[in-house]
Amino acid sequence: MEDYEKKQNNRLKQSKIILIVGILLLVISPYVLTRTFGIISFDQTGQIGDTIGGITSPIANLIGAILVYYAFLVQLDANKLIFEQISDEKKEQKINQNRNYIFEIFKLLKEEIYSFSIMKEKQVGSFENKRYVMVEYKGLQAIDIMLSKLMHNHEDFNHEDHKLKEFLHIIDLFKKFLRSLNETEINFADKKFFLESVEYMYSSKIKSSLEVLTKPCEKCGEFHSGDPKKLIALNDEIESSITKIKNSYA
Repeated sequence: MEDYEKKQNNRLKQSKIILIVGILLLVISPYVLTRTFGIISFDQTGQIGDTIGGITSPIANLIGAILVYYAFLVQLDANKLIFEQISDEKKEQKINQNRNYIFEIFKLLKEEIYSFSIMKEKQVGSFENKRYVMVEYKGLQAIDIMLSKLMHNHEDFNHEDHKLKEFLHIIDLFKKFLRSLNETEINFADKKFFLESVEYMYSSKIKSSLEVLTKPCEKCGEFHSGDPKKLIALNDEIESSITKIKNSYA
């Protein structure tokens, strides 16, 4: 915008100079052309008005043509500026759409974590009033209970193995979110916010749970969560994605 204004001001100054010079030429030329200086004489050129008109008209036309040319340049620059503004608006709209898209995935990821639930027996009362009730746990607490069941009492966990799949789906969602965040164009501040939020969620709350799954069962020595190498590779991929995005705006 500053370059545009500077260019327009320069052209306005040039146009004013040309206009002033043209007016001076048109005003002075009748007087000059009616004088006899011994070099050029208009005595034999017919009516003096026709002579002056014939000479000054090209000057006026030339000045008019130059001013029209400058007006054309001004309009051309104005059209270019409008086009750039429209392009910037479209780009800004696209960035906002991308930000909303990333936000929806981020919101889904948080909902998947905090809506994760599992049922567990809990003792209530004591002595003769003691009884057991089923209590629903959610979020990170539910993930910890699931992992405890898996690693210490996996016989009781068999009927809830779908919960392990659900947890692994959450891990996979982390990976998809980071891939989208890396590939999608959004503002620097928004990208940094999303990355720092997801990195905190993963490093402080999920990574330790994933590391538990890479270890054998303490009771039987088997890997009930599948191939630990795949889980380690999944963790490495997520951490590598986080580092890659950080480096992109470092």
